[in-house]
Amino acid sequence: MAFESLPTARSIRGRAACDASLLQGTKQERFRGFWVVLLLISAVAYLGCSGDRGTEPRPGGFVLISLSGLRADALGFQGRQPSPSPSLDALVERALVYERALTTSPNTLTAHVSMLSGLYPAEHRVVPPEGTLAADAPVLAERFAGHGYRTGGFTGGGYLSADFGFDRGFDRFETSTSDGESPFDRAARFVRGVGTDPFFVFVHSDALEEALFEGPFSLGRLIAGHGELTAEVLGKVEASYFEALARLDREVARFVTEIEALDSRGGPVVAITADHGFEFGEHGRVGHAQVYPETLGVPLLLLGPGLKASRIATLVQTVDLAPSFYALAGLPMPPLSGRTLPGLADAAEPRRWAVAEARGRWAQQALFLECEGHLYESVRSKLRGEHDGTWVTRRVTFDTPADQIEFSIVSFLRPRTLRALLDGHEVAELEVGPRWVSRSLPLARQGERKRLTIAAADCESPSDAGAGADRRCLSFKLRGLELSKTELFDLSADPQARVDLSFERSALSARLRRRLARHRWQTTAAPGVTRPRAPTVAAITAKGEYPESPRP
Repeated sequence: MAFESLPTARSIRGRAACDASLLQGTKQERFRGFWVVLLLISAVAYLGCSGDRGTEPRPGGFVLISLSGLRADALGFQGRQPSPSPSLDALVERALVYERALTTSPNTLTAHVSMLSGLYPAEHRVVPPEGTLAADAPVLAERFAGHGYRTGGFTGGGYLSADFGFDRGFDRFETSTSDGESPFDRAARFVRGVGTDPFFVFVHSDALEEALFEGPFSLGRLIAGHGELTAEVLGKVEASYFEALARLDREVARFVTEIEALDSRGGPVVAITADHGFEFGEHGRVGHAQVYPETLGVPLLLLGPGLKASRIATLVQTVDLAPSFYALAGLPMPPLSGRTLPGLADAAEPRRWAVAEARGRWAQQALFLECEGHLYESVRSKLRGEHDGTWVTRRVTFDTPADQIEFSIVSFLRPRTLRALLDGHEVAELEVGPRWVSRSLPLARQGERKRLTIAAADCESPSDAGAGADRRCLSFKLRGLELSKTELFDLSADPQARVDLSFERSALSARLRRRLARHRWQTTAAPGVTRPRAPTVAAITAKGEYPESPRP
């Protein structure tokens, strides 16, 4: 994710001023934001009720394209050279380009629900494997259909299927088929068939991730923790990714050109974005499970009649797409947490903050905050466990203020020698076997927060060993410890979030966490529960997104 366009880090005095002004600034922002949102909702509601939406011509069509797994910094116009995306680069010349766009979750299901509803994950609360959006929550297709638009949804399946409620509001909803026809081909055929009627089309492509799972390696096993993430392995993953991106780039550009030619009213509004990015081992994993820049940074382009091409460095999120489409269409605005994108008429006040979360085995919350020319990311992570402890794949790193920790530990299947590292330096070796034992480990630096790592040299899968269906590669299980950590990154100076400042700047880190805890989310109905069909679950599992039961 390219944050290099932001100012570089300032002096230590400047950082101290940022710390001191943080709370006051966020309070002022919340006060201003309340009145801006209230006035905006009132104005839109008045226009909607009066039936007079002004004399400006409205676009006849709206198209939302989601390219699953496409990270922002993989594209030429976002800094990647040589460019793997010349066709998208050409579209940039006539598009609104949001250079610092973030998704709300690295999870496919959760991120798309936010994109189509304008609600944050903390509000819609839809998480895998069985969550669906509440029936009375707003979705783009339903609201467009309610105002006379023809609506079509064309997806790659998996989580984006009718099983999870994604068919709501669509006149025609189709998932991937075995005939080789892409979602773009089916969407173009739908647009050809609507004639002069206004339309809303949602197109989702999972071609990037499909290519990875068909590549010359077992990506699903890498995601589950099998095998070392060597430079050779990561090089193969990246090569397959960028080969697929080059093909996808041409297909997206061809589709946009075709639907623009089909719309006789000056062309539709087209948004091109992604549900999440993809990690190539930057923070120890491949896939899209963590809340770091490589998974949360996504492209966002908006082009169409009346939109002036420009590059916008303001912080935005994919949750802002729904209210922006409503504003461009002149439709009444439902209560949403997303805000109208900058660069559009009646745009909301620019963001100073953004949030994202993941609810896999590592439950994570991320808060992005602009302050005194810096963009900070605070990440709070907690490893989820079962009733009798928490399984670990190879290693676990966590924070503790204790001078001595007491815990129980068991190795999976056979004895192992584990290493304990304090702030990166080895402090002990632990001999553990396949029966629970208690251990005590004294730690230095009394009274201070410390970062401890417990690591094994290898792991094994229960499914491979005939001990169950679990495909994760497991090393050992812990109980009696809270496996959580807090990180802080200055993305202005460190765009790839490599240097954790949470110890050096603990006061700022604590303030950022309190900022997130104070935020008042919208109250929405409880999410629904579905029982996806076996083929849907199989398709999701085949892509490495092993469904896990959500835990509070």
